[in-house]
Amino acid sequence: MKTQKAILGVLASALFSLLIGAATGLPALAVFAAIFALSFFVSRPEASLLTAIDIADLATACGDYYRENRNILTSELLLDPAVTDKFTVYDNVTDELPLPKMEIGNILQPGVVKTFVPTADALAFDARILKVRDVKFDLQLVPSVLHKQWLGYNATKRRSDGSKDPFELPFEAFIMNKISEAARNQLYLQAMFNGSYNAAGTTPVATMTGINTLITNLIASTDIVPVSVADPTSTTVIDIVEAVYDGLGEAYKGVPTEMKVSPTVYDWYTRRYRALHGPNNNYEGMKMGRTLIDGTMCELVREPGMGTSLRMIATRKENLAYGCDTFATATMDIQKFDRTLKVLGDFKAGVELHQLGTAGNLAISVNELVSDGLV
Repeated sequence: MKTQKAILGVLASALFSLLIGAATGLPALAVFAAIFALSFFVSRPEASLLTAIDIADLATACGDYYRENRNILTSELLLDPAVTDKFTVYDNVTDELPLPKMEIGNILQPGVVKTFVPTADALAFDARILKVRDVKFDLQLVPSVLHKQWLGYNATKRRSDGSKDPFELPFEAFIMNKISEAARNQLYLQAMFNGSYNAAGTTPVATMTGINTLITNLIASTDIVPVSVADPTSTTVIDIVEAVYDGLGEAYKGVPTEMKVSPTVYDWYTRRYRALHGPNNNYEGMKMGRTLIDGTMCELVREPGMGTSLRMIATRKENLAYGCDTFATATMDIQKFDRTLKVLGDFKAGVELHQLGTAGNLAISVNELVSDGLV
């Protein structure tokens, strides 16, 4: 059908060209070429848009799109499932949030003695502090360059008959979505685990103190005593994973826990396990980046945010706290600057460990690393 329409269109254009040529004295071939080119740009207006981008109008359109879709864009940036599935999320945190804990000592006694004999100092209250910090991105975009990428994106979304697909995006939506996606990936993959806060820094890792850095600092202050093992390798990884799990308190071995490891360590584990014992009974879980450690309620989790770290972190998912503010402080401003666009984004985010546990009942267990510089 599409081919037939095209043939009929060409024939009609040719006949019309002959008539115009006869009436005006112009060469019919030249008239035909002009009609063909005009029809192409009418049917595909984006083909000629490149030379007609009004930067001021584009800045206005991007701003309008952000205001209309602010909640969606902010949620995609700060509340992506890759984060919310692996942390306890605290939204609307604008500075510091206490994460209270209460430890209860031994309070049971034989009931023979009927007088009141209270246990001294049975309750201990404490709180770790979840700190969110200001994070920003400053971008200067050249619309003509982005325009080419947008054309390529829309070309992949166009239906076989040339009609538009619902997944095609307006130019301003394409720009704003790409910015949100990049910021989200950098926050998750570079900062949340391996970040080291530096107010004077200019990179994603400087925006917050990540989980791995927190653990290294707590080891240095002896608030966490790591399991004494060698750094894992592709052949020793199973024994070290099980040793780290053994470091958890017994109260935490009876509830679901997770051990987060880098993609490299996870792949070492699954391949070593398969080589020694054949496919795991939970092999489907391996393919999804999770596999149950034999005889436990602890899942080994493939965590891209760990980067290339050899750290292993065994704890409950609820013990990893992530704070952000999708309400008051998350903003994006778009401005025209000469022939470019300035995009200024601001939000708040941070991570913390909720509790460490007590001696003999540790809420978190990690391996000792040569890279800690403490062994």
